[in-house]
Amino acid sequence: MNKVSSQPSVAEYSANHVARVSNPTEAIAVLPGALPSESGVELEYPAFGVSLGRLGHVPFLFWIVDALSPRTIVELGVDTGDSYCALLQAASHLALDVRCYGIDEWALSQGDEAYRELCSHHDPRYGAFSTLLRCSYDAAIGHFADGSIDLLHIDGACGHDAILLDFKTWLPRMSSRGVVMVRNTNARRGEQGAELFRDLQSRYPTFEFLHADGLGIAYVGDEPLSDPLKALLDRASRFKPLQLRTYFARLGTSVQDRVALHSAEERIALAQAQRDEIRRQMETTLAAKDNARAGRNANTLNLRQQMAVVTRLQREVAVLNRHKLEWEQILQSTSWRVTAPLRWIVIRLRSLLNKLPG
Repeated sequence: MNKVSSQPSVAEYSANHVARVSNPTEAIAVLPGALPSESGVELEYPAFGVSLGRLGHVPFLFWIVDALSPRTIVELGVDTGDSYCALLQAASHLALDVRCYGIDEWALSQGDEAYRELCSHHDPRYGAFSTLLRCSYDAAIGHFADGSIDLLHIDGACGHDAILLDFKTWLPRMSSRGVVMVRNTNARRGEQGAELFRDLQSRYPTFEFLHADGLGIAYVGDEPLSDPLKALLDRASRFKPLQLRTYFARLGTSVQDRVALHSAEERIALAQAQRDEIRRQMETTLAAKDNARAGRNANTLNLRQQMAVVTRLQREVAVLNRHKLEWEQILQSTSWRVTAPLRWIVIRLRSLLNKLPG
């Protein structure tokens, strides 16, 4: 039932989203009264965003929270939490007295990581009025009484039968002014939100946004529509569908542009940091090589000096050995032995002469 989506590249985003917006300035200029909202909350930027494709409907999520002032919000299929955190941000910004519940099993391979990242953002900011329920939709429904939910957001990323079953199961929990939103009504990947929304169009007041894979809105309550919802859902409204779609598509594109730019800046900063680290490592390696080379040169010089000393000593030893050999030859010669008495007489005479008074 739950699907973890990957974030498209900036290039994919530019090709798939920007081209869908036409004449946004003219569209915004003709939206007085209930649209835009008096609070202007839809003009805020989201504080949290992981999946670029899901951020296109954040301005409308801000707007619907302001328009409906719900007492209970439930999202089925939180995934990375982009849309759920947008609902929470709007409720916090508007200081609503609301309880919110995000339900998902986070069961796929990326689920634990997505859940931890979401909790790190969610808990300190919205934990006072929001609860993340990590369980199946069937297990969660027992937490809610009939007629208690004002705003229900359903992930449209699974099969038609599963989505239709989710809607039928949760419909009794919707209040007398309940609004149901279905994601992925205009997706190109075979997701089945469109089939459920076609069923809803024949039974309830509805409106569909076509940008960012589509978002369908259905009023399932029985109370009269409030002015903001009437401006959106009443076919007799003075607002044309194209104007409404263009207004929120333009705002959604602005959000995606901002997040894509921020993401690109982060990647550039990361690449620069990695480049600087590689450069530092290269400089360290080169310095180590230079030090090693200098050390080798010093060792070579020292070795050469030591070799010079050894060579000099070897020469001196050779001279001494040569002298020793000469003396040995002299001492062993016949003339040396014959003249030994004469040398003794000469030594004695020198000794006597030294003893005579000057």
